[in-house]
Amino acid sequence: MIFVSHKQRRIVDYLISQSLFGYHPLFDMESMRKAASLRHTEEESYRMEPYLDRLISYPTLFEQKAYLAALSPDQRIGLVRTYLNVVENELLFSGVIH
Repeated sequence: MIFVSHKQRRIVDYLISQSLFGYHPLFDMESMRKAASLRHTEEESYRMEPYLDRLISYPTLFEQKAYLAALSPDQRIGLVRTYLNVVENELLFSGVIH
């Protein structure tokens, strides 16, 4: 499990709240489509955890996007899939989807 500081929690809450409305400020549509078309596994979540932790350690969207741009394509798509899984879980736990 990733530890999220109070400051990081605001960033995570912002990203998730935007995602619930279909707006994903960190990711381009091509990455989103590719990630959504591939199967996500729990093993991948564990593998992507350090990348997600590092991503949310950056305080601005600009820095987060720069970090994403520096990742390999496979790392970036894995991180997008993990992010989408987090958003899906948030929707399930919030009761928005059943």
